[in-house]
Amino acid sequence: MEDQYCSTVGCYIVAALRVLSVWCIHETCLTTFSVRALYDYTAIIEEEFDFRDGDIIAVTSTSDDGWWTGELLDETRREKGRNVFPCNFVCLF
Repeated sequence: MEDQYCSTVGCYIVAALRVLSVWCIHETCLTTFSVRALYDYTAIIEEEFDFRDGDIIAVTSTSDDGWWTGELLDETRREKGRNVFPCNFVCLF
């Protein structure tokens, strides 16, 4: 129950605060918040990335459609060019 609440509320809070959360300078986005994966996710399309429950993701942009961009902080599993993930699988922490 707490995880579902956190996921839903987290999406709305970050979407509302996205202007304050990410600053893009010279085409490089600086991350000012990270999220924790609540569930495992397997990518379906080329732009998405796989992650596991408990993984930390640095968010670089948010969208009202529920698909955000970011980077998996585990460099050994990070894949260049794959940066889209569903916000309802993560929670702010």
